[in-house]
Amino acid sequence: MTSIIEVKDAQITDEWGAVHPQALAAINSIGANLSEVEEADFETGQYKETLTYERLFYSVSYYVSPLTKQKGYDMKPLSYRSTEGNVETIFEVDTDNPRYSAILASNDPLKKHKVITMHFREAGSKFNIK
Repeated sequence: MTSIIEVKDAQITDEWGAVHPQALAAINSIGANLSEVEEADFETGQYKETLTYERLFYSVSYYVSPLTKQKGYDMKPLSYRSTEGNVETIFEVDTDNPRYSAILASNDPLKKHKVITMHFREAGSKFNIK
């Protein structure tokens, strides 16, 4: 499925702890591990497909401010320091979280994007806050 890349206003805290309150962020990659099961429904004569998201992860790039975008600077990858002290660029959604799993179980064609946007707004941009 092809969708439009959205650049959204966000407050970003980078891996060094600098806060960028006027950042413009975009999800630049999305990945998922999922299982697919098709079960026969003999009443309808069709298979019912069930997709279960085992992992959902993404990466983000951002402009520090609208001015950096306007001046033609490149976007920076958002990274954070893991608990082991490594610099990471992949954010992972807890697919067992009921709020996320309910959306992922829906028939909404944009469900991955909605969950990732929610996760980023709630947690992704705060990963670096000490």
